[in-house]
Amino acid sequence: MDNIKTGWSNIQNKKTFLLFLVFALAGFMVFIFLVFSILGRPPSNQKPSSADPDGPGEEYTKEQKELEDEFLDKDKESSRVSQLIDKLPYKGSNFLLEYSYGSLQFTLTLNEKAQSQGLAEFNQFLSANSIDANRMEENLIKKTSPSL
Repeated sequence: MDNIKTGWSNIQNKKTFLLFLVFALAGFMVFIFLVFSILGRPPSNQKPSSADPDGPGEEYTKEQKELEDEFLDKDKESSRVSQLIDKLPYKGSNFLLEYSYGSLQFTLTLNEKAQSQGLAEFNQFLSANSIDANRMEENLIKKTSPSL
């Protein structure tokens, strides 16, 4: 009979030990989870500083916005210039506007006898096509001709 009690007691001890082991392991895992979740985020009473190195500052945002606006403006203007190129060569009463794909330049030929009227007509033509005349000057070759 002693053997049976000893055997029973031995089995009971093993079950208790295994149950203790399972609970200890689960408790340890919960503890580790809580430690990492608490250490992973800043304390709730601390506000992020304005000079936070992890995020963009106000200056960066303004600078980025300016660059994006400038890019969009250039992109829109480039599209308008492409549409203008499709209309060329264009002959007005006192000017002729042509585009050379080889040199990537515009050639403006003004009537020699009416240069100021030709220039005014050219500027009006650019305005009608939403092109900035000042920017057009960069790629513009001006010539005069006795007749158009």
